Amino acid sequence: YKTLIADADAALGDKPSPLKDIIYEGRVSNDPDRINSVKHLRDMNKIYALTWTYFVSGKKIYAAKAIEFVEAWAKKYKPSGNSINDHKMLMCLIAYQMLEKQMSESQKTTIGKWIKTIGDIQKNGWRRTAGNHAAKRLKLIYYAAYLDDDQNRIKWVQDKIPVLWSNSLYEDGQTYDFRRRDAVHYHMSSVVELIQIAQIGRLLGKDHYNQKADNGGSIAKSIDFVMPYIKGEKIHPEWVNSIVKLDHERWQAGDPYYRPGVPWDPWEAYESLILASPFDKSLYRLAEKLRQDKNKPLPWFAVLARASLADGLNSSCADPSSTAAVPSLIRSGLIVTDLGKSYSYNPSKTPANLYFDNTDKGGNTSTSVRNDSYDHLEWKDDAGYYQRNRDLGMVFNPLKNITLDAIVLRTSGSNKAVKTGAPGAPVIMQIFEVVGTPVLNNNGTGAGDKAEGRYGDCHAMDDYVEGVEYVQLLLATGGTFPIYDVTSSSDDKGKLRFMRWDITNNIQLIGGKRYMFLVGFEKPRHDCSIALANVNPIKDQCDNGDNIYLYTDPAGKKWWGVRREGNSTYPPTRAPGSPPIPEPGEPLRSQLKTESMFRDDRLTNPDDDPVSNGFPSIDTYRTLQFYIETTDDDTLP
Repeated sequence: YKTLIADADAALGDKPSPLKDIIYEGRVSNDPDRINSVKHLRDMNKIYALTWTYFVSGKKIYAAKAIEFVEAWAKKYKPSGNSINDHKMLMCLIAYQMLEKQMSESQKTTIGKWIKTIGDIQKNGWRRTAGNHAAKRLKLIYYAAYLDDDQNRIKWVQDKIPVLWSNSLYEDGQTYDFRRRDAVHYHMSSVVELIQIAQIGRLLGKDHYNQKADNGGSIAKSIDFVMPYIKGEKIHPEWVNSIVKLDHERWQAGDPYYRPGVPWDPWEAYESLILASPFDKSLYRLAEKLRQDKNKPLPWFAVLARASLADGLNSSCADPSSTAAVPSLIRSGLIVTDLGKSYSYNPSKTPANLYFDNTDKGGNTSTSVRNDSYDHLEWKDDAGYYQRNRDLGMVFNPLKNITLDAIVLRTSGSNKAVKTGAPGAPVIMQIFEVVGTPVLNNNGTGAGDKAEGRYGDCHAMDDYVEGVEYVQLLLATGGTFPIYDVTSSSDDKGKLRFMRWDITNNIQLIGGKRYMFLVGFEKPRHDCSIALANVNPIKDQCDNGDNIYLYTDPAGKKWWGVRREGNSTYPPTRAPGSPPIPEPGEPLRSQLKTESMFRDDRLTNPDDDPVSNGFPSIDTYRTLQFYIETTDDDTLP
């Protein structure tokens, strides 16, 4: 890291040196035009150092300088459509993702349009469908589409990924490039590009890493293929049977790296293993053993990777200045993947008291997780308030020590199960310890009374749990809601679908204690809402004159539903009737809308801790359909 800071500090005094055209692909290393391009492309190393130093340190001077370099290239470099040459701009795309919040509107526009152009031109050149060239091209298209939130382009790429996988990966673990070039170097080059495509997929809730090609090939198999070479069990002489003319031209031009028969150096695999470690933690262990065997210093990026696996570094590339620090709060990445309309839990991983395997078929609103935009909040005439944004969760009680790996949830069977703003929207998950003794407060209404302002006449509609405190242990970010079809009376494809919410930093929980998970959408977005599968017996209990009680898990311990609602003002301000109009009603309307919106720091603000109370409905008696998945081993060396 000291070297990184030194590089960043040196770059602070430099000026950008962009090119209009890059001449690199297909040229030997001593070609004058390629040498000149390489000289100017040193700017990418400076952007790298500046961006990551800002990310770790939070010092805005590094962000400003990195943005200056990226903007200079965006204004001068004209994307050519050559997958290798345009790929040299990848660091600019990464910097845009990481530094966007530090950019002016003008800089966002300039750089954003340029990145979109890169994606457009690369898409126009989509013809070759195998190997590292095709992978670089598809990666640029995918990344640009993700940064532009272009859902049509994202779907286009995801439709092409099976083609790329089938043409590039083989069942025996070899790759298209390995068979053509007889070099582990190009095998790993191809695999790295596919891993990075999988990383983009993670941001969109897709698991491309474990996706299998039609012929049975996969990224994991191609990594397994090189294991004997990495471990020193085999030695591979490079380039001997390469059928690519350029490989021989490079050797003839005097480049010793391309000498036929030169043994492949396993150290080349180190960065690839680190890159893949979020998908397979065992690869981090292997990478560290390789580093120690080679007596190499620990690179700073490996420290970051280890932190993201073991110590909870936020892997979402969020702005480090955007979230207040919380002592002892564990941070984690998050991957949300679609499991389809059927799911079978593994009893050895999901103990009997850590799931609820049932659901009602409705649940349009009271089980909605939503984060709608300020200008599109829905007015409720009868109750006199704007429908409040909401995170939802569930208390659970492990009987023994567990390591929580993931939580499986399900969309509801209602027409509002998936609304238009939900697919692809960033999501969060939090884990809390529940401290104290739960006591049911009936809010002053008993049998025969009405819960005023609530849905239904049942007196228990305003009951809530008190006597407990929710202490946040883990905040997982970086996931996105799966790309589901918007649901309606005529489209049920997004209804009753299971989703795995997988934290990249597993957390150990202590048996006998009570915990709670909470899920939500990270940022406001128009019509951003889903309804979760659940059971709520309260209405039937009231209608039948039954006793009102909290659900208990199979071990007899009580659990209940929770929510975080708006800016946590309770009871909310109400103005029944037509929505307040601008002047003289504007101050009231602003107040009502502000109360219905989340605060920017809701994820770390103790004033926004979840509760079972709410308006106009409660979560006290509601149980989500959920499954806690545990794992036995998440240790690192």
